[in-house]
Amino acid sequence: MSWLRLLACVWICGASAGCGDDPAAGNDGSAPGDGATAIDGGSSDRSPDLSPDRADGGTGVWVSGTYSNDQGQRDYWVYVPSGYQPATPVPLVVVLHGCTVTVDQQEAGTRYTALADTRTFLVVYPVQSSLANPGLCWNWFDSGNQQRGKGEPSLIAGITSTVMKTWSIDAKKVYVIGPSAGGAMSVILGATYPDLIAAIGVVAGCEYAGQPCGPTGGPDPATQGPLAYQAMTSFARPMPVIVFHGDADPVAAPINGQQVTAQWLSTNDYADDGLHNGSVSTTATSTATLQVPNGRSYDLSRYDDQAGALLIESFVVHGAGHAWPGGPASATFTDPTGPDATTLSYDFFLAHARP
Repeated sequence: MSWLRLLACVWICGASAGCGDDPAAGNDGSAPGDGATAIDGGSSDRSPDLSPDRADGGTGVWVSGTYSNDQGQRDYWVYVPSGYQPATPVPLVVVLHGCTVTVDQQEAGTRYTALADTRTFLVVYPVQSSLANPGLCWNWFDSGNQQRGKGEPSLIAGITSTVMKTWSIDAKKVYVIGPSAGGAMSVILGATYPDLIAAIGVVAGCEYAGQPCGPTGGPDPATQGPLAYQAMTSFARPMPVIVFHGDADPVAAPINGQQVTAQWLSTNDYADDGLHNGSVSTTATSTATLQVPNGRSYDLSRYDDQAGALLIESFVVHGAGHAWPGGPASATFTDPTGPDATTLSYDFFLAHARP
């Protein structure tokens, strides 16, 4: 394992020994395909597998699959809620797990399936291979995984496209979110596939190509912003982003959440008209300090586009560590006293359909 790969497992993880001092608990889930050709020329073998390990109280169905293209192969799981009707297109949320965290654990921490049952949308959980990373980290820090059509972004995009071909999905309402390494890879998906992904969520993650991230932060967001814009290629457009970060995170220091926001402000400034001209202001449209009843306080900053529509939301959770805000205490790397990141992110997503 390279030094950078090792540091990523220690710094940007979901539940590794290197992160063991962070508040947490534990459980996770996975998804399908049908041999249809997907984005980037891959295919997926659909093999329904209703796993009893994923009998987590949801009323829907789990289906597993494996996707492959010329960049490799990854397994995945899809959760289909009980209210799904093939005649009615529904949103899709792609959830990318953190390091050492299984799909079962990530699902239990976010409870996206419970929300999917209530709000009727599909959830897909791509699964990182231990052969690709022994710590199950998405390899966001490798330059080969930061481009369209290459590496893990290509595989995740292919899985997403396959799910869209298999079930009735509203193509303008496809979203990706993840914590830690999953958050860093969500940033990359937003930059490399803006024609596929409508909006992204980043929990305790890193800016685009933001290595080393961790305790020291990454490169200057003013540099990474235009790099992410270049990664969008001809598909460039403003990308809505919701960010959650604890201001006591010992793994991905708070500066990383600030850099995610600053990088996307810069990227979106370029993406709306091709120019770095302040059309997306770096000054928040509104700021507020709010309180979770019997829980943590947090700062909420909102940034609008040049038309006055909400583009970026940033939550800084006071006293929170490297954890999913609002997740149950029984799950891995969650902070039950924080704001409900799952519901807040989904509400943000639904307000941002892809043009």
